[in-house]
Amino acid sequence: MMARVNKWWLWLALNAAGIALFFALAVKTWIEPELANVPGASGGAAFVWGISALPIFLLFIVANFIAGFRALRRRHGAIFAALTLIAWFAAFYFDGIHHGS
Repeated sequence: MMARVNKWWLWLALNAAGIALFFALAVKTWIEPELANVPGASGGAAFVWGISALPIFLLFIVANFIAGFRALRRRHGAIFAALTLIAWFAAFYFDGIHHGS
């Protein structure tokens, strides 16, 4: 039982590191607040975000869904899997509000 709990704490730590990497890449494409409503101000930010931060996000989302389904099937760790998915969706939302219109 103790090994299972430690494994899920490691999973949370790995996801926290993934979110930190996601933000480290995504912040480079955030638009300045004063330029948020200026058409074309973001330039190629969407392309840069799509080849840098998006793959990290998708990799972790897929991994967390797989871990979540495995946790539900084995009846343990579902809370950890749900928390990591919630954290990733919150990170995605937070990133999205910094890209302007």
